Amino acid sequence: MNTRKLTLIAVVAALYVVLTVSLGMLGYGPIQFRVSEILNLLALIHPIYIFAVGLGCAISNLYVYGIIDVAGYKKWAVPFSYLGKNPILVYMIFAYNRFFSTTY
Repeated sequence: MNTRKLTLIAVVAALYVVLTVSLGMLGYGPIQFRVSEILNLLALIHPIYIFAVGLGCAISNLYVYGIIDVAGYKKWAVPFSYLGKNPILVYMIFAYNRFFSTTY
């Protein structure tokens, strides 16, 4: 991995952390409002941003919740971010939730 890619990962991760922490407690809790989640769309441009956003989210959660939340988060965030790039999979999850969910 070259210096340019590492720099991009660091900048996007830092941007994620700043956007999340700057909103205070709106970005944490049972109902979250994170402006920084818009950075997930960068994964459509290049897969390297998946790791950048995952790292930024882990650092943001470490800031408030500590290591317990980060340990549970890291095993699911990156795989689901990668799977979320597949539009067929996203549609299948949407269709399943729409037609087989008991809550309306």
